[in-house]
Amino acid sequence: MIQAIRSVFRECWNDRKRMLAISAYNLSFQNNQTKLKLLWTILNPILQAGTYWFAYYVGLRVTSPIQGVPYLAWMLTGLVPWFFISAVMTSGPLCIVSARAIIKNMSYPMGTIPVSTVCTELLSHLCYMLVLVVIQLFSGVRYGIGVLWVFYYMAAAFFLMLGYTFFFSTITVFVRDTAKLLQAVVRLLFFITPICWSLAPDNPLYGVMQWNPLFYIINGYRDSMLYHGVITAPLWQHIWFWAVTLAVLLIGIWLHWKLRDYFVDDL
Repeated sequence: MIQAIRSVFRECWNDRKRMLAISAYNLSFQNNQTKLKLLWTILNPILQAGTYWFAYYVGLRVTSPIQGVPYLAWMLTGLVPWFFISAVMTSGPLCIVSARAIIKNMSYPMGTIPVSTVCTELLSHLCYMLVLVVIQLFSGVRYGIGVLWVFYYMAAAFFLMLGYTFFFSTITVFVRDTAKLLQAVVRLLFFITPICWSLAPDNPLYGVMQWNPLFYIINGYRDSMLYHGVITAPLWQHIWFWAVTLAVLLIGIWLHWKLRDYFVDDL
């Protein structure tokens, strides 16, 4: 396993400039055929946020403010990291299958494909974060030095999704139904994770939810950006999250390395 991790890391590091260039190109290519082009990177989160705000605040009449924060700002602070997570969970499993033409016709550092996929969504996430900051400021949210914790939780989400992408992009090469199943899981996770709805700490379900790595990230974004960096996650939750993340990442890289020689035959 150690050899596999070293090899994939070296592969990505040696090809880092091209990998980042491809990530930036993929982001621009997504909207290249439209009139507004990259402006859609900002319009998309605004339109999606408006839809969720109308459904929960107007339709379901969710109580506002939540924990002293206007509902729109509170909801968006959970939605923005979720947009990143759900985008990776949807596109990540298909990244190697989608690159089959390149893999079959040229010698290509395959370890960079999952990393490029996550980096593309991370660049989009940074654009979403700019929109979030503007909306929060207009909503009356004021930042302290603790807001810098958001970069820690951004890194936590990146490494969790990187492990997820390495693992499931490898599995999907051999079992294509995996991607379809994961799309259903993404929809389920949205409703069972407190993204647009609040869960009080005295609720019995709160203790169960603390074992959910996505809850750790969503809650961390809110602690950092809305509550002056006062981190509410207990120490054991930090340890649990990173134990799960490192396990998924290491196993995913190892599996990718062991099976990559068979990719061409199954693509």
